[in-house]
Amino acid sequence: MLDSNIKGLFKKVEYQIANLKGLFSKNEKQMLDNVNEFKKDNEEFKDSQKYVLSLHVEDNENPHNVTKEQVGLSDVENIKQAPLNEFNAHVLNTDIHVSKEKQTEWDKKETVEGAQQKANDVHSKSKAELDEHSRNTDIHVNIDEKEKWNYVYNSISKAKTWQSPTLLNGWKQYVPSDGSPQNLQFSKNVQGEVEIIGSMYGGTIGFDVAAFILPAEYRPLQTSHFIGVASSSGTPGIPQYHRTYIGVDGRVSIQYSSNTSNPSEFITFGFKFSTR
Repeated sequence: MLDSNIKGLFKKVEYQIANLKGLFSKNEKQMLDNVNEFKKDNEEFKDSQKYVLSLHVEDNENPHNVTKEQVGLSDVENIKQAPLNEFNAHVLNTDIHVSKEKQTEWDKKETVEGAQQKANDVHSKSKAELDEHSRNTDIHVNIDEKEKWNYVYNSISKAKTWQSPTLLNGWKQYVPSDGSPQNLQFSKNVQGEVEIIGSMYGGTIGFDVAAFILPAEYRPLQTSHFIGVASSSGTPGIPQYHRTYIGVDGRVSIQYSSNTSNPSEFITFGFKFSTR
């Protein structure tokens, strides 16, 4: 009976041992799988960190924004340095550098005292010439003369007003195709000078035929004749002219035009005469 119980207990123990072995094998496999998975993850992590680290190492754009103050270089100026080969080329350039011998030679030709004396001499001469120039009243204008001349100029400018005459005997105001102003008009300044400018066309040409008549205060001291530009239409390439008569009665007549083809096509004025 005892042996039977012992055998039963022994089998139960063996069964439990077998179960424990099964559990151990299962746990051992799971542990090995976990270890392998951890190794794989660890290798992938190391590879990724190695790649990130290599990118960081190769980054020369100051990724941490380190300042020169942080590394103790706050007193260093930001000056671009020349490469060594360029610096050596500059040092060895004898065309732009002066040797000690040349400097000594040049120093012998002029001293600081000598240069100062020459500068003093030039200054004194210039001062004397300036003083002489300033005292020359023949070439300078004083304030009284300037005001007098300005008064005359301003008076002439203000007094000069333009009027348009009444055209007679078929004459009309000329208007060029390009639209440039050629208004026929006259004026008189304070010195009694009358000026006639502008253009007309289409009227009758004749010795006693008036194109227009000037007012009494705009008439010349004596009968006057003037030569002006006439149209060259009909005579290509040949400049044409007209002869104008201005009488003491104020009559302005176109007496003749050299353009026999189109004598009154274009008559322009640019005359000036005195009334006193």
